[in-house]
Amino acid sequence: MEHCKENCTCECHRCDCCIRFREGWNAGSIYRPCDAVPYNGSSYAAIHWNQNDPPPSPNWALIASKGDTGPAGPQGEVGPRGPAGPSTSSETFVSYATAIVNFGNDGADFAQIKLPAGSYVIWATVQLRNTDNDPQSWGIELSATNGASIQGNVSGRIAALPESSIQVVPILATCESPTSGTTVTFRGFGFNISVYPNNGGRTCSIAAMPSPIVYA
Repeated sequence: MEHCKENCTCECHRCDCCIRFREGWNAGSIYRPCDAVPYNGSSYAAIHWNQNDPPPSPNWALIASKGDTGPAGPQGEVGPRGPAGPSTSSETFVSYATAIVNFGNDGADFAQIKLPAGSYVIWATVQLRNTDNDPQSWGIELSATNGASIQGNVSGRIAALPESSIQVVPILATCESPTSGTTVTFRGFGFNISVYPNNGGRTCSIAAMPSPIVYA
Protein backbone atom coordinates (compact mmCIF):
# COMPACT_ATOMS: atom_id res chain seq x y z
CA MET A 1 0.00 0.00 0.00
CA GLU A 2 1.08 3.54 -0.61
CA HIS A 3 1.97 5.40 2.58
CA CYS A 4 0.93 9.04 2.75
CA LYS A 5 1.45 10.02 6.35
CA GLU A 6 1.91 13.67 5.46
CA ASN A 7 -1.68 14.08 4.23
CA CYS A 8 -3.39 11.37 6.27
CA THR A 9 -6.03 12.38 8.81
CA CYS A 10 -6.61 8.98 10.43
CA GLU A 11 -4.80 7.77 13.55
CA CYS A 12 -2.98 4.97 11.74
CA HIS A 13 -1.51 7.37 9.14
CA ARG A 14 -2.40 4.95 6.32
CA CYS A 15 -4.97 6.64 4.13
CA ASP A 16 -5.45 3.70 1.74
CA CYS A 17 -7.75 1.66 3.94
CA CYS A 18 -8.06 3.45 7.29
CA ILE A 19 -7.85 0.26 9.37
CA ARG A 20 -6.73 1.34 12.84
CA PHE A 21 -5.26 -1.55 14.81
CA ARG A 22 -5.95 -1.21 18.53
CA GLU A 23 -4.87 -3.25 21.53
CA GLY A 24 -6.89 -6.28 22.61
CA TRP A 25 -10.64 -5.71 22.94
CA ASN A 26 -11.59 -3.89 26.17
CA ALA A 27 -15.12 -3.50 27.53
CA GLY A 28 -14.49 0.11 28.55
CA SER A 29 -13.10 1.26 25.19
CA ILE A 30 -15.19 3.02 22.55
CA TYR A 31 -14.70 1.66 19.04
CA ARG A 32 -15.53 3.43 15.81
CA PRO A 33 -15.80 1.99 12.27
CA CYS A 34 -12.50 0.58 10.95
CA ASP A 35 -10.97 0.06 14.44
CA ALA A 36 -9.42 -3.43 14.45
CA VAL A 37 -8.76 -5.55 17.57
CA PRO A 38 -7.48 -9.06 18.40
CA TYR A 39 -9.91 -11.15 20.44
CA ASN A 40 -9.61 -14.83 21.47
CA GLY A 41 -7.05 -15.49 18.76
CA SER A 42 -9.01 -13.87 15.92
CA SER A 43 -8.98 -10.32 14.55
CA TYR A 44 -12.07 -8.16 14.04
CA ALA A 45 -12.84 -4.75 12.49
CA ALA A 46 -15.61 -2.54 13.87
CA ILE A 47 -18.39 -1.76 11.37
CA HIS A 48 -20.45 0.39 13.77
CA TRP A 49 -19.68 2.60 16.76
CA ASN A 50 -19.87 0.38 19.86
CA GLN A 51 -18.78 -0.12 23.46
CA ASN A 52 -18.89 -3.16 25.78
CA ASP A 53 -19.94 -5.42 22.87
CA PRO A 54 -17.32 -8.14 22.39
CA PRO A 55 -16.91 -9.76 18.97
CA PRO A 56 -18.35 -11.68 17.29
CA SER A 57 -21.49 -9.52 17.03
CA PRO A 58 -23.32 -7.41 14.41
CA ASN A 59 -20.96 -4.54 15.34
CA TRP A 60 -17.87 -6.48 14.24
CA ALA A 61 -16.56 -8.10 11.04
CA LEU A 62 -14.13 -11.02 11.18
CA ILE A 63 -10.95 -10.26 9.22
CA ALA A 64 -8.65 -13.06 10.44
CA SER A 65 -9.93 -16.25 12.06
CA LYS A 66 -8.11 -18.35 14.65
CA GLY A 67 -7.23 -21.83 13.45
CA ASP A 68 -7.28 -24.81 15.77
CA THR A 69 -4.27 -27.15 15.78
CA GLY A 70 -5.21 -30.71 15.00
CA PRO A 71 -3.36 -33.90 16.00
CA ALA A 72 -0.35 -34.94 13.92
CA GLY A 73 -0.99 -37.79 11.53
CA PRO A 74 1.37 -40.56 10.45
CA GLN A 75 4.07 -39.81 7.90
CA GLY A 76 2.86 -40.69 4.43
CA GLU A 77 4.74 -41.59 1.28
CA VAL A 78 5.84 -38.87 -1.09
CA GLY A 79 3.29 -38.57 -3.87
CA PRO A 80 3.76 -37.51 -7.49
CA ARG A 81 4.08 -33.84 -8.30
CA GLY A 82 0.72 -32.30 -9.16
CA PRO A 83 -0.10 -29.71 -11.80
CA ALA A 84 0.41 -26.03 -11.03
CA GLY A 85 -2.62 -24.45 -9.41
CA PRO A 86 -4.22 -21.14 -10.33
CA SER A 87 -2.43 -18.06 -9.07
CA THR A 88 -4.10 -15.87 -6.46
CA SER A 89 -3.46 -12.17 -6.26
CA SER A 90 -2.44 -10.69 -2.91
CA GLU A 91 -2.24 -7.15 -4.28
CA THR A 92 -4.19 -4.33 -2.71
CA PHE A 93 -5.95 -2.22 -5.32
CA VAL A 94 -6.10 1.51 -4.62
CA SER A 95 -8.07 4.34 -6.21
CA TYR A 96 -8.58 8.03 -5.43
CA ALA A 97 -11.03 10.73 -6.47
CA THR A 98 -10.24 14.44 -6.48
CA ALA A 99 -13.12 16.19 -8.28
CA ILE A 100 -15.71 18.17 -6.31
CA VAL A 101 -19.05 16.58 -7.23
CA ASN A 102 -22.49 17.85 -6.16
CA PHE A 103 -24.81 14.91 -5.47
CA GLY A 104 -28.33 16.32 -5.85
CA ASN A 105 -31.51 14.37 -5.28
CA ASP A 106 -31.02 12.38 -8.49
CA GLY A 107 -27.51 11.33 -7.48
CA ALA A 108 -24.09 11.61 -9.08
CA ASP A 109 -21.13 9.24 -9.48
CA PHE A 110 -17.98 10.47 -7.76
CA ALA A 111 -15.46 7.59 -7.54
CA GLN A 112 -14.64 4.21 -9.11
CA ILE A 113 -12.24 1.30 -8.67
CA LYS A 114 -11.56 -1.58 -11.09
CA LEU A 115 -10.99 -5.12 -9.81
CA PRO A 116 -9.93 -8.51 -11.21
CA ALA A 117 -11.94 -11.64 -10.51
CA GLY A 118 -12.09 -12.59 -6.83
CA SER A 119 -13.53 -11.76 -3.43
CA TYR A 120 -12.69 -8.35 -1.98
CA VAL A 121 -13.06 -6.27 1.14
CA ILE A 122 -13.35 -2.60 0.18
CA TRP A 123 -12.42 0.18 2.62
CA ALA A 124 -13.10 3.78 1.67
CA THR A 125 -13.27 7.24 3.24
CA VAL A 126 -15.37 10.00 1.67
CA GLN A 127 -15.35 13.68 2.63
CA LEU A 128 -18.84 15.24 2.51
CA ARG A 129 -19.83 18.90 2.76
CA ASN A 130 -23.27 20.46 3.27
CA THR A 131 -23.58 23.83 1.51
CA ASP A 132 -27.15 24.42 2.71
CA ASN A 133 -28.45 26.49 5.63
CA ASP A 134 -30.51 23.50 6.81
CA PRO A 135 -29.45 20.01 7.89
CA GLN A 136 -29.52 17.57 4.99
CA SER A 137 -29.66 13.80 4.57
CA TRP A 138 -27.23 11.98 2.32
CA GLY A 139 -26.70 8.48 0.96
CA ILE A 140 -23.92 6.62 -0.85
CA GLU A 141 -24.73 3.60 -3.00
CA LEU A 142 -22.24 1.12 -4.48
CA SER A 143 -22.80 -0.70 -7.77
CA ALA A 144 -20.66 -3.09 -9.82
CA THR A 145 -20.45 -4.26 -13.44
CA ASN A 146 -20.06 -7.82 -14.80
CA GLY A 147 -22.79 -9.19 -12.55
CA ALA A 148 -20.62 -8.75 -9.46
CA SER A 149 -22.38 -8.70 -6.09
CA ILE A 150 -21.58 -5.83 -3.75
CA GLN A 151 -22.77 -4.73 -0.31
CA GLY A 152 -21.89 -1.59 1.61
CA ASN A 153 -24.40 1.24 1.05
CA VAL A 154 -24.34 3.94 3.75
CA SER A 155 -26.49 6.95 4.65
CA GLY A 156 -26.64 9.69 7.26
CA ARG A 157 -27.42 13.32 8.02
CA ILE A 158 -25.14 16.35 8.16
CA ALA A 159 -25.61 19.60 10.07
CA ALA A 160 -26.40 22.93 8.45
CA LEU A 161 -23.94 25.71 7.75
CA PRO A 162 -22.13 27.27 9.51
CA GLU A 163 -21.97 24.40 12.05
CA SER A 164 -21.03 21.84 9.43
CA SER A 165 -17.78 21.85 7.57
CA ILE A 166 -16.50 18.45 6.50
CA GLN A 167 -17.93 15.08 7.53
CA VAL A 168 -15.57 12.15 6.95
CA VAL A 169 -17.59 9.02 6.15
CA PRO A 170 -15.96 5.55 6.47
CA ILE A 171 -17.29 2.80 4.20
CA LEU A 172 -16.78 -0.96 4.64
CA ALA A 173 -18.03 -3.06 1.71
CA THR A 174 -17.64 -6.54 0.19
CA CYS A 175 -17.55 -7.47 -3.49
CA GLU A 176 -17.65 -10.81 -5.32
CA SER A 177 -16.23 -10.24 -8.80
CA PRO A 178 -16.85 -13.24 -11.13
CA THR A 179 -14.62 -11.93 -13.95
CA SER A 180 -11.74 -9.54 -14.41
CA GLY A 181 -12.40 -5.89 -15.23
CA THR A 182 -15.24 -5.33 -12.76
CA THR A 183 -15.85 -1.63 -12.07
CA VAL A 184 -17.21 -0.62 -8.66
CA THR A 185 -18.90 2.79 -8.73
CA PHE A 186 -19.65 5.07 -5.77
CA ARG A 187 -22.77 7.23 -6.27
CA GLY A 188 -23.90 9.92 -3.84
CA PHE A 189 -27.34 11.39 -3.13
CA GLY A 190 -28.31 14.51 -1.19
CA PHE A 191 -29.62 18.03 -1.71
CA ASN A 192 -26.71 20.53 -1.52
CA ILE A 193 -24.33 17.72 -0.53
CA SER A 194 -21.00 17.38 -2.28
CA VAL A 195 -17.70 15.54 -1.91
CA TYR A 196 -14.95 17.94 -0.86
CA PRO A 197 -11.15 17.49 -1.01
CA ASN A 198 -8.94 17.07 2.05
CA ASN A 199 -5.56 18.75 2.49
CA GLY A 200 -4.10 16.27 0.02
CA GLY A 201 -6.69 17.15 -2.61
CA ARG A 202 -8.58 13.86 -2.35
CA THR A 203 -12.35 13.64 -1.99
CA CYS A 204 -12.39 9.83 -1.72
CA SER A 205 -9.75 7.17 -0.95
CA ILE A 206 -10.52 3.52 -1.79
CA ALA A 207 -8.59 0.30 -1.11
CA ALA A 208 -9.77 -3.19 -2.13
CA MET A 209 -8.08 -6.19 -0.53
CA PRO A 210 -8.49 -9.78 -1.85
CA SER A 211 -9.31 -11.18 1.57
CA PRO A 212 -12.69 -12.76 2.32
CA ILE A 213 -14.65 -11.27 5.20
CA VAL A 214 -17.16 -13.07 7.42
CA TYR A 215 -19.88 -11.14 9.26
CA ALA A 216 -20.72 -12.36 12.73
